[in-house]
Amino acid sequence: MPLIEIKDLKKYFGAVKAVDGVSLSVASGETLGVVGESGSGKSTLARLILKLIEPTSGSIDYDGITDIRRQCQIVFQDPQTSLNPRIRIGEAIAEPMLIHKIENRVGELLEMVKLPAGYAKRYPHELSGGERQRVGIARALALNPQFLILDEPVSALDVTVQVEILKLLKQIKAELGLTYLFIAHDLTVIGYMCDRIAVMREGRIIELGSKKEIMSAPREAFTRQLIESSFII
Repeated sequence: MPLIEIKDLKKYFGAVKAVDGVSLSVASGETLGVVGESGSGKSTLARLILKLIEPTSGSIDYDGITDIRRQCQIVFQDPQTSLNPRIRIGEAIAEPMLIHKIENRVGELLEMVKLPAGYAKRYPHELSGGERQRVGIARALALNPQFLILDEPVSALDVTVQVEILKLLKQIKAELGLTYLFIAHDLTVIGYMCDRIAVMREGRIIELGSKKEIMSAPREAFTRQLIESSFII
């Protein structure tokens, strides 16, 4: 059984059909990519999975995930917007652990994302964009999640830093046995990271298949356009 099974999921905001009948599954241990243009419904889908918003209709089944708030976490596009500029990095990473009353392991998490332990005393503005994203990843890992949603985690970074962060995410996934849902608008980034790819447009999944199927022989003209507009890693 899949770790997460989504059936005919819909989320309407008035006349806007942000997610319109999405059905897909995420197997334990895989990286499923969701790719599409801005406004295609990708981030709304992520918020529905995390139960940050309620669906208009449809269902999401979680196999073996009993605590969505702890076992499902997210890494955002720009960590600067999710990091409090008034608190130090160590406090930001420790905050989820304090809330859920689990062991504080800030040093271990900083080491996992390849940052020196001394960074715990720094403030977000003292870090580069890539370093802040590493902090965002560390914070998402603080509660030992099973499932991680990566919502455009490298799109705000320059190409060299993108590659470093993507390699780090692959390494962490292998070490911790995580399951990823990777959201992006760039199909080449998705192809580098993912086992399967779902192409989303106007709230719907228009194409779903293995990385090889989607990247080598896309059925939809829209998917071909995404491939042509992507840069190569």
